[in-house]
Amino acid sequence: MEPQLDILVVDDSPTDLVFFSRAADKTGFKTRLQTLSAGQQAIDYLEAKGEYNDRSRFPMPDLIVLDLKMPEVNGFDFLAWRKASVLFSSIPVIIFSGQTNPTTLNESLN
Repeated sequence: MEPQLDILVVDDSPTDLVFFSRAADKTGFKTRLQTLSAGQQAIDYLEAKGEYNDRSRFPMPDLIVLDLKMPEVNGFDFLAWRKASVLFSSIPVIIFSGQTNPTTLNESLN
C-alpha cells in the first residue's frame, strides 16, 4: 500500500484552495488535503479542539501549506505560535502566498 501524505492547507482564498487541490491531484501522489481558511482554525485543528477533536477525521498533518495574509490570526501569527510549540514545531511549513516583498518574506523565516 502506498503511503499517504496528509497536508493541511490554510488559505482564506477559496480560489487558491481549489487551485492547490487540483495541483495536488495531478501529482500522482496519494494525498489527503484538509483545507482551512484561517490561522485560528489551523491552531484549533492541530490542538484537536472543538470540531477537530477526532484524529481519524482530522489527522495530524505531515506538512502545512500556509498563506501569510489572512484576517485575524494571519500566517505570521500562526508561524510564531507553531515555533513556540514543542508539539508542532517539527511539522514542515511551506509558505503559499502572493507576497513578493523580500522584507516580509524574510519575516516568515524568523
